[in-house]
Amino acid sequence: MKQQINVSFLDLSFDELSIIIGNSLTEEALGSKPLKDSEKMEVGKNWFAANLGKIKELVCNNEIIQKQVFKEGNKERNLLYAAVIDVISSYYGSLPVSALSAMIINYGLGKLCDQFE
Repeated sequence: MKQQINVSFLDLSFDELSIIIGNSLTEEALGSKPLKDSEKMEVGKNWFAANLGKIKELVCNNEIIQKQVFKEGNKERNLLYAAVIDVISSYYGSLPVSALSAMIINYGLGKLCDQFE
């Protein structure tokens, strides 16, 4: 299911985005008590770290993202955000893809994709 682009996610910190991802990963756990935000953040950060390899493969090998990152003077954040959502939504559709995409951009494409450094 495609999500609408929520640009406000881009204004959130990596920690705040980690809480959103962590909440998505834990909200359907049966019989468990609600987690604190700090616990959700830890779950989100751990998931992100464990999935960086696949995220890197999906994002860094995408031609549209490469053109947007490398094209001189064309680093429009919203366009890049939309491209990242498009690339990862089919693989991580069970998560809040808008939040995950903002998390990836917040983390840094240069940091994620060695070739962009």
